[in-house]
Amino acid sequence: MTSKWKLGGAPKIVTPDNTKTGVTKACRYDPDLNPTYRDFALHYGMGVVPARPRRPRDKAKVECGVQVAEHWILAALRHRKFFNIADANAAIRDLLARLNRRPFRKQPGSRASLFEEAERAALRPLPAERFDLSQWSRARVNIHQAHLEWTPSRMVSWASTIGPHTAQLFDRILGDKPHPEMGYRGCLGIIRLAKQYSAQSVEALPSELWPPGRAATRA
Repeated sequence: MTSKWKLGGAPKIVTPDNTKTGVTKACRYDPDLNPTYRDFALHYGMGVVPARPRRPRDKAKVECGVQVAEHWILAALRHRKFFNIADANAAIRDLLARLNRRPFRKQPGSRASLFEEAERAALRPLPAERFDLSQWSRARVNIHQAHLEWTPSRMVSWASTIGPHTAQLFDRILGDKPHPEMGYRGCLGIIRLAKQYSAQSVEALPSELWPPGRAATRA
């Protein structure tokens, strides 16, 4: 798009649909925004107020504008073939410019003149830097995070607070492996059991119920 048709500013408030690219979890009172979309809005100083689910009247002007664009742009190009994005965008740009200059039927002026006379001055100035697009992903913390919190000595010390059998088991699990880290998972499994059961129950737990991967049996 040429600079002539760029807005040159940012609106104060936007009302998007509840599409997943903008809204992660739709809610009438407190919607959860997509992190990238939220950061984009914060960068340009925009407030985001998503339309309520199944309430198209919350953005009636947008719905009307979509219908106008479908009629004057998409329908006009339905029989044309494009072999690259640049040509398709050029054709859309020409029809968009023509649509924006097309006079209104029930009031003076056009979309282009209305924007220049009333809407452009209401836009917020753009920040000096463009938005840096980021990609978000969810990751589960693996056992390597536990290495920072549970050293072998701390594990054995914790096991001693449970009882002598648990302490001996920890010492054997960590000592029988080529590297102590290889026994972390079994020890952490026992530590998790202590969150569900009392120390006496963990200490008295039969050997066949210890987490898989143990390197020793109870004495």
